[in-house]
Amino acid sequence: MSYPSEPAFPNRFGRLYLEAVAEVLGAMGRSALLGLGGLPLLMSDLPPDNLAKEFTLREYAAINIAFLKMGGRKMGRGIAVRCGRDSFGHLLRNTDFIALERSDSLDTEKLTALLKPFTLFSEGDVQDVLTIQEDDTHYTVTFLTCPCCWGLSSEHVVDRLGKVVDEPVCFGILGYLAEGVRWIVGHELPVTEVACRIQNDSEVCVFRIDKSDS
Repeated sequence: MSYPSEPAFPNRFGRLYLEAVAEVLGAMGRSALLGLGGLPLLMSDLPPDNLAKEFTLREYAAINIAFLKMGGRKMGRGIAVRCGRDSFGHLLRNTDFIALERSDSLDTEKLTALLKPFTLFSEGDVQDVLTIQEDDTHYTVTFLTCPCCWGLSSEHVVDRLGKVVDEPVCFGILGYLAEGVRWIVGHELPVTEVACRIQNDSEVCVFRIDKSDS
């Protein structure tokens, strides 16, 4: 794997994600979220609209976890997943990070293209960051390096009551992936995170995409 010492996304990725957050929470809600994430500089200045790699995985992970502090496990998760869903539309419309076409079905090539934005911090190939496997009933996406929980361990992830959260927390990718799959095939398919790196029994983050909604 080839990562810089402080891996980072292009600024435009971060800016569009935070614009999606503001659409869901409003500008004041976004500022409150960033405060909970310990990111005061982003409260006043969004990342610039350029491709310099300065929006760090540490910042993205802090925002992802801040939803738990803001809304608790159930509500925080729901808001974070919705922001992830909205971020797909922002990235699709406003960047060339994603090259997708609608289709009647999924395949590993389409999923790789869909998830490419989440690998842009790496200087290597997509396969250095994630792998995709196909089974008869589902696809399995395994993040070897997951931006949503990068640099975190279970003791760092607490809800609004200060209780440690030992369950999958990669809401940004979960929402983005669910919305991207829906856009490709034209209807919802079940998408779940079945393993997360912050859990003590997992070294990777794993998402399952069912081929059928029945």
